Amino acid sequence: QMQKGRELSLLQREWQFEDIARARERLGVQYGWTFEDIDRAIRFASGRQKIELIRRRDREEISYAWQTQDLQTREERLQALADREDERYQNAIDHLKEIHDLQERVFSIQQAMMDENRNYTVNMIALQKKQREVEKARFDENATYTLENIKRELEFHKKWENYLKAQAEYSATIKKNTDDWKTSMDVFSKDIDTVLGRIEKFIDKYMGPGQGAAPKPGEIINTNIQHGDVEYATGVDAIFTKPTNIRVAENYIPERVIIQSASSSPGGINISIGDIVVNADTKDAVIAAVVEKLDQELEYAINQVAYRQSMR
Repeated sequence: QMQKGRELSLLQREWQFEDIARARERLGVQYGWTFEDIDRAIRFASGRQKIELIRRRDREEISYAWQTQDLQTREERLQALADREDERYQNAIDHLKEIHDLQERVFSIQQAMMDENRNYTVNMIALQKKQREVEKARFDENATYTLENIKRELEFHKKWENYLKAQAEYSATIKKNTDDWKTSMDVFSKDIDTVLGRIEKFIDKYMGPGQGAAPKPGEIINTNIQHGDVEYATGVDAIFTKPTNIRVAENYIPERVIIQSASSSPGGINISIGDIVVNADTKDAVIAAVVEKLDQELEYAINQVAYRQSMR
C-alpha cells in the first residue's frame, strides 16, 4: 500500500513539473511574440505612440519576469516538497527496514526461544515419562512386596492358628494323659497299703518271727532266713539285692496285684497271685515271686497307658 502511494505521488510530481515546464515554455513563446510585436511597432511608431509602446514593452518585461519568477518559485517549492517527501519516504523506508530488522531479530529470538522451549518440553516429557516408569516400577515392586508380605502374614497367621490349635490339642492331650495317668496312679496307690499289708501279714504269719504287726510304708522287715536282704521299689526299677529283708514300697502298686489265696504245705507255702501260683519254702522266694508279679502287672499298666496315648 505504501509503495502504491509512493508511485502515485511521484506521478503527480512528474505531472506538476511537466506543467511548470510547459507553462514556462508557453510563457516564453507568448512573451516572445508580444515583444516581437511591440518591437516592430516601436520601429514604425513615432512620438507619443512610440513612448507608449516602449512603456508597454517595459511593463511586459516586468510581467514576464514576474510570471517567470512565479513559475520558478512554484517549481522550487514543488521541488522542496518533493525533496521533503523523498526524505520522509526514505525515513519511512529506513524505519520500516529497522522495524523489519527488529522484527527479524525478535522473530529469531522468538524462534530460538520456541526451539529452546520445545527442547525443554521434549526433555521434560521424556523426564516425566521416565519418572512415571520409575514410579510405576517402584509401585509395582511395593505392591508385589506388600502382597508377598500379606501372603506371608496370612500364611504365618494360618500356621500360627494351626500351631495354637495343635498346641491346644497337645495341651489337652497332655492334660488328659496327665489326668488319666494321675487317675491311674491314684487308683494304683489306693490299695498299696492294703496289698503290702496283706503280703507282709501273710509272710509274717507263716514265715516271719511272729511279730504279727503289719509293716508301715518304708519300714524294713527282718526275717530269720540268712540269705541277705531284699529292697523293693515299684515298677521296672524293682531291684533285688539282698533276699532277706523287704522294704515296704512307698510308691504305686497296681490294684490288679491281689493275693487271692495262700495255704501251707509240706513243701512250703502256696500263694495264688492272679493266674500264677507260687510255691515257696523260704521267705525270700515268696518275696521274689510277689515282687516279680508286681513288676509284671505295673509294666503291663504302663504299656496300656502308653498304647492309649499313641492311639489318640
